[in-house]
Amino acid sequence: MRLMAIVVCLGFCSTIVAAPVPFDHQPQSPYEWNVFVKFKPHVRLSVAVRQQLLKDLKASLGPALGDDLGKVIVQDLADIPKDKKVGIIQAFDEKGFGELGSDKFRTLTSVKSHFLTVEVKDGKFLLQSSQHDGDCGLATPQVRTQTVADVDTLSRTAGLMLVADFGPSATVEPLADNKEACLLRLRGMELPGVNRWLKVGDVFMMSIILDEPKMMPKDAKPQPLKPGQTLEIPKERKARPMSATLLRVLNIIKPGVAKCEIFTIYESAFPKSARLVGYRAMKLSTHDAPVRVQLTDDKNNLPGPAVPLEIWATEYGGLATKPTPQDTLEGRNGLYKSGRNMRGIAYVWVKLGNEKKPFVLPVLTASGPNPIQFTFNEVAVQKARYQDRVERFSSRVLDARLAQEQLGIALGALIQKAENKLALERTEGGLKTLDENEKELNAQLVELRADPLAKDQKMARELSTAEQLLRGLVMVKPELESKREDLKLSLEKADNPAEYEKKFRANEITRLIAFHERRGEIAEALDQYDRLYEVTNLEEAKTRKAKLEADSKPKTPEVAKARMEAKIEWQLIEKLEEISAKVAPLAKNVDELAKADDKYGLRIAQTTIQAGYARLGDLVGTLDPELIQDKEQVKAIAQVKADLQKIEEIVTTNRKRIMD
Repeated sequence: MRLMAIVVCLGFCSTIVAAPVPFDHQPQSPYEWNVFVKFKPHVRLSVAVRQQLLKDLKASLGPALGDDLGKVIVQDLADIPKDKKVGIIQAFDEKGFGELGSDKFRTLTSVKSHFLTVEVKDGKFLLQSSQHDGDCGLATPQVRTQTVADVDTLSRTAGLMLVADFGPSATVEPLADNKEACLLRLRGMELPGVNRWLKVGDVFMMSIILDEPKMMPKDAKPQPLKPGQTLEIPKERKARPMSATLLRVLNIIKPGVAKCEIFTIYESAFPKSARLVGYRAMKLSTHDAPVRVQLTDDKNNLPGPAVPLEIWATEYGGLATKPTPQDTLEGRNGLYKSGRNMRGIAYVWVKLGNEKKPFVLPVLTASGPNPIQFTFNEVAVQKARYQDRVERFSSRVLDARLAQEQLGIALGALIQKAENKLALERTEGGLKTLDENEKELNAQLVELRADPLAKDQKMARELSTAEQLLRGLVMVKPELESKREDLKLSLEKADNPAEYEKKFRANEITRLIAFHERRGEIAEALDQYDRLYEVTNLEEAKTRKAKLEADSKPKTPEVAKARMEAKIEWQLIEKLEEISAKVAPLAKNVDELAKADDKYGLRIAQTTIQAGYARLGDLVGTLDPELIQDKEQVKAIAQVKADLQKIEEIVTTNRKRIMD
C-alpha cells in the first residue's frame, strides 16, 4: 500500500483539499447489530439445532436491543457465500477471535459485528463470543466463554452472553474546567429506550478518532492535473485505541448523556493531533470483582518462580508509596488475582527492581484474566536482584543510623537521672555494635561497588546515598568514645561521687549550650546556663550567660524581626506551595542579617535551611518519579531545594566573612 502520488503541473499552483466530514454525535442513529454464528461440525449440532438457535437469537436479541434503537441481523457463517466473506468476517472465519482487535479493522463503519462460536467439547456445548464495534473501531477486550450441558438451555445461554456484551457506543467530550472528568453522549441518545443502556457505574473504553489519508492500491496510477485544478486527497476515518484510559459514569445528566470520571496513566486522556476528529467510547461489561491478570513478556513467555516481581492493584491511581499487603496480587506462573473487589476498574502496577509500569484495566469476569506485557528477561532480573541488594544495604545503614540516634537520646535520659553505670553499659554496647556494623557494611559496600551493575545510573545514585549515610554513621564514633570516658571517670571517682557527678552533669550541659549556640537557639542556650548554675553554683555560668545575652541582642528592630522570621517550623507546613512561598521571604531576611553582620541570625537561618532540606526529603519520600502524576511534584520540590541551596551559599559565605 502507498499514498496516492500528487502531481502538480509546472507553472501552476494546486491546492490540496481535505474536505473534512463533521463529527456526528449520532443522537438519532439506530444500531445495526450483526451477529455471526460459527458452528463446529458435530452430530449433536444438527441442522435443526442450528436453525433453532439462529431463530431463538433473532427473537431474543431484537427486543433486548429495542425496536426503536436498531435492528439485529443473525446469520450462520456457513450460509454466507465465499465471495461475500470479506473484511472482518473473512478474518474471523479464517483466524478466529484474535483478529477482531487487529489494526486492519480500525476504519469506522457504524456497524457492530458480534461473533459467536458453538462447538461440542467433552460432551458439553462450548460457547464463545466477542464483538467489534465499527463506531469506535474497538473490540471487546476478552472472549466470553460459557458451557451448556444440554440443548434445551443452549439458546437462552447464547442470548444472555451476547446481550451482556452488547456495548453501546458513545461520543466523548473533554470538559474545559475539569481534567478529571468528561461528558459522554450515547449513540441514539434521542431514541426511545436508550436510558436502559446507561447507568451510574458503567465503564467505557476509549478511542481517538482521526481522519487519515486513505491508502491506495499499489497499482493505482496518479492522474495528471490540469492547470489550476485542485486535488482532493481521499481520507478515511479511523480509530486509535486508548488502551490505558477508561471512563466510569458518575451521574446521568439526561437519557443517553452522562458525566464520567477518567481513569488513565497519562497526563491527559485526550491527546491532540492535526488529524483529530474527536473521541469515542464503547461500553464494557464490567463487575465488582477481584481483578485478574495474565502477565507475559513481549514474546509471550511466563515469568518463572525466581523472578522477583511485585504486582499490586488499587481502585484509584497516584499510589506513590509502597503498597499495603491488601493491595498485593497473589499468584504464580503469570496468573495473579487481587484479594479484594474492584469497582469495575483497577490500577495495576508491575514492578521489577527499579522498573515499574502502571496499567488501567477493566474488571471483567467474562472469561480469563486481563493480558498485560512487562519485560522480565534475564538482564532485567539481574538488575532487580542487584537493586534488592542495594535497597537491603541502604535499609541496614539507615537502621544503624536510627539506632545510634535512639542510643543518644537514651543516654541523655540516663545521664539526667544520674544512672551512669547503666549509661556506660549502653555506651560500650553501642560502640561494639557500631564497630561490627562498620566492618560488615563496609565489606558489603566493597562487594556492591565491584558489581558491573554499580555503573548503572540509578543504581549508582542509590548506592552513593547509602554510602553517605554510612559515613555519617561512622562520624558519631568519636562522640560516643568521649562520652564513654566521661562516664568511666564519673564511676571511677566513687570516693567523692557527688563532686564528680556534678562535674559530669556540668560537662553534659556545656555540650548542650554549645549545640544550641551553633544553631542560633539563644533562648535554649540561656536556659541551659541557668541549669549549669544550678549544678555548679559557679558565678562563671552567670557571667557567660550575661555575655551571651549582650552579644546576641539584635542591633536593630529590623534585625530582630529578620531573626524571628528566619526561624521557620517546616514540619507544621503540609503543602509544597506553602513551603515554596516561605523561600523568598527567607532570602530577604538572610540579606538583612548579612548586612548587619548578625552571626546569631545567620546561624538560625542555617538551622532553618537544614530543617527545610529534611522536610523536602519527607515530601519526596511520598512520591514516585516514575509515575506521570508525581513527576511535576518531584520537579517542583527539586526547584525549592535549589532555591534553598542558593540561600545557604549566602549564609555560609557571610558566616565565614564574619568569623574571619
